[in-house]
Amino acid sequence: MSTPDGISLNVTATAFNASNPIVEPIDLWAVKEVREELELIDEQVAEMRNVYSELQEKLDAKFSSMTEKEMGERLNEIQEFGLEMRDNTKKKFEELLLPMQVKRLETCLSQERPRALPF
Repeated sequence: MSTPDGISLNVTATAFNASNPIVEPIDLWAVKEVREELELIDEQVAEMRNVYSELQEKLDAKFSSMTEKEMGERLNEIQEFGLEMRDNTKKKFEELLLPMQVKRLETCLSQERPRALPF
């Protein structure tokens, strides 16, 4: 799947909370309006893509060969791994942002919960 501006997304990273169709804040870098609001530069976006790709590779390596039955049986493990990966990715993203960008993102998130991406 991709965003309207062509950034490829694999929603596996947000599937750990299947009852919540809202995109996680770590996915917001892929939304053009958010990148513009945060005034991200091309180098930041490129690094975020790399971090996101690494996350996707880790998720795929760990879970892509599982059957639905196995996933159901190991749901707690999957959720814990997903939360850990989300937190690690969020930390890496925050390291890439300037302090004012982090603050702006936090302000935006506290004002309105992000909507699902228009897939």
